Formats: sequence, structure tokens, C-alpha cells
Amino acid sequence: MKAVKLHWLDLAEYLILLSTVIGLIIYLFFDRLIWFLVLTVLSLTLNLVNRLRYRYKTNQKIASSLKRLNQDSLDININKINQTEDSLEQINLIEQGLNKIIKYLEDNRLIERISSLENQQQTVLKSEKNSKETKATILNNSHTKINCNYELINSIQGHEDAVTSLVINNQENWLFSVSWDKTLKMWNLKTGELIDSLEAHNQGILAVTCNQQQVITGGFDQEIKIWSIINSQEKEPLKTERTLTHHSGSIHDLAIANQRDILISGSYDQTIKQWDLKNGDKIASSLDESGAIYAVDVYEAKKIIVSGSGDGTVNLWELATGKHQGILYGNISSVQSIAISQDGELVAVGCVDGTIKLWQLSKPEQPLSILNAHDGQVMSLVFHPDNLLFSGGAEGSIKIWHKNSEKALAVFPDLQQRIFSLALNESGDLLVSGTLEGMIRIWSVNLK
Repeated sequence: MKAVKLHWLDLAEYLILLSTVIGLIIYLFFDRLIWFLVLTVLSLTLNLVNRLRYRYKTNQKIASSLKRLNQDSLDININKINQTEDSLEQINLIEQGLNKIIKYLEDNRLIERISSLENQQQTVLKSEKNSKETKATILNNSHTKINCNYELINSIQGHEDAVTSLVINNQENWLFSVSWDKTLKMWNLKTGELIDSLEAHNQGILAVTCNQQQVITGGFDQEIKIWSIINSQEKEPLKTERTLTHHSGSIHDLAIANQRDILISGSYDQTIKQWDLKNGDKIASSLDESGAIYAVDVYEAKKIIVSGSGDGTVNLWELATGKHQGILYGNISSVQSIAISQDGELVAVGCVDGTIKLWQLSKPEQPLSILNAHDGQVMSLVFHPDNLLFSGGAEGSIKIWHKNSEKALAVFPDLQQRIFSLALNESGDLLVSGTLEGMIRIWSVNLK
């Protein structure tokens, strides 16, 4: 047990109290009252002093305890305030996030787009219901019989990555291919010989097109590059002519209106831009509010550009001005590829759900036919001069279609490689396919 340490005043009081007792004994035996009185007064005085000292110490302890209690309460209140501030900050962050979401919805008109898709879906369902008998009559009266002979005449390990796009220069029998491996390659279409290869972009290339003197490429780096074809006999026949940089998103598709020398580009930035190929000037820019552009094609005789977006909308634009001309209704699946027939009557749209929709340009209200074409995305479409449609699917098949057929007229042999791109020469007797694995295959085609 810890010993209690006495204050000197306490000791003094105890000594005086003891002396007072002794003084009382002296008074009783010797009749000396003075010592008893003096000692009694001293004892009472010291007792009073000690009481006052005890009260002061007690008040100090109480004050110290109250101070500690107040400090603890203050700390608790401060913690509560801090927690409240944190909660308010979290609420403000949540409010800011909600405001950003609302702004995104408003800026991108998502509610209107969803309503538009719902309306289109209702239109498709009604049109399918109303046109079953008509469609059956068309199919029964078509009696389409076509013999298709094809032969694989060349296989080339063309690229280290997916062959994303192909185009043929028909006059010179050149083939141009681009890839995610960033390269542009020039080939002799007849022999399969590599003429030139160069790293054309800083990132993967998604699109290529050409005219007689130029090759144009575009890709993930948001740039469009125009290459001049100098001379195929030279060691490096492709030379950079100019770079176009007005897009703010990756370039997904390119097309050329040859007679007017106009280049059309479709981009992830939701715009279709038109360019003068002679000087690189931008002629027009059209914003597609329905979403990113994944495919474009042009039919120059009717001054029509067709574009397909991520939400499935297929829009029509005027060549040279960029004015919106209308919508091809009846599709709600994201568009992957587009082709216009050589007579300008049909538009084919390949979708990520494996379907191909065919429209007559004169009847945009609903598709002429819907083909359940592939098990995967319809990656590429090209029209034959006889208005037969070639399609390439992500599952690896190449198929030939007639506009009135529900089943493919021909299916090329499955080589277990996913098709990414197709190109057909002007006469329709050579088909080129590019795969995800970087293979380029050249096929001879004979339709009777």
C-alpha cells in the first residue's frame, strides 16, 4: 500500500493538537490556563488554514477534472464535426457525379436515343408482321439459281496482327492492306508479291482506301494520312503527301467519291468529315448525335453518303455539303460494316449481332430483307457487279447472298480463321480476304 505523504501544515496541526492536550493536563494539575489557551488558539488557526488549503486543492482538482471533461467533449465534438464534414464532402462528390451523369445524358441525348431505338424496334416489329406474306411471295417468285465456283489461288502471311482493311487499285492490279501492326503494305494482286511496306501510323490502322494516284489510311492515332503512289518500279513507291488532323477520335472507315476527288472519313468522335483530296482542305463536317461512326460508304451518282453508328442508326448525308438527308429505319444493332450496290439501289448494313439488313434507298422506312448471316459480327461487306453481296464474319466464314434469299447462295470453306476484311476487284472475279491472324487470301470467283 502506498504511504500518504503529509503536508507540513498537517504535521504542524497534529503537533499543536498534541501540545494542546499537554497544555490541558498542565492546566488541570498546575492551574496554568495560559498555555492551554495559547495552544488551543494555535490548533484552531492551523485547522482553519488546513481547511482552506483542502478546499483550494479540492477546487483545483474539480477544475482540472472539468477541464479534462470539456476537452474530451470538445474532441468528441470536433470528431463529429470532422465526420460531418467528411459526409458532406462525400455528398458533394456524389452530387457532382450525378451532375456529370445528367450532363452526359443531356449532351449525348441518350434519353432521346433510347426513345428513338424503341420507336425503331416497334417499327421493325410492325413491318415484319405486315410484310410476311409479301416477303414470302417475293422469295417464291425469285427462283434465284446461281452457280458459284471459287478457288483459293494465294495465301500470304501479310501482317503480324489483324488485317483490318483491304482495297484494290483496279487499273494497276495493286492490293493495299493495313493492320493493327501499324503497317501499310502494297502487293501485286496477280502474283502476291510484296511491293512496299512501311510503318504508316504510330498506332494500329483501321481503314484504307485508294484512287489511281493516292492511298489514304486512318487509325487509332486520330490521323488521316494521304500517300502518293510514285512508281511501282521504285524501291519505295509510297511517299507521304499530307496528314489530316481534324478528327478527335479514331478513324474507323474511309471512302472516296472519285469523280469529285472527295474523301469521306467516319470517326469515333461522332463526325463524318469530307475532304478535298487535291489540297487536303476540309469541305464539310457532320455531327452524328446517335454515336460513334463505325462504317461509311458513298454513292457518287446520287450524292449520298451512308454512315452507321454504335447505337445502330443508319444515317444518310449529302455529298459535298454534309447535310442530313434522312435515316434508314429498322435497325437497332451496332453497325460494323456498310456497302452500297454498284447501281446505287441497295444498301447493305452488317451488324454486331450477325445480321445483315438490306434497304432500297428509295424505301428507307423498313429493310427490304433481314439476313441471319453469321454467328459473330459481320466484319465486312462488298457488292459484286451483279448485285450479289459478299459478307465476312468474325466466326471465320465468307458467304454470298442474293437480296431475295434467306440462305446463302455459297459459303467459302472454313479455314478456322476469323475474317476481318474483304475486297473485290472491279470485274468481280478476284476476292481478297484478311483475317484476325494477319493472313491475306486471294480467291478466284466465277459466278454463273
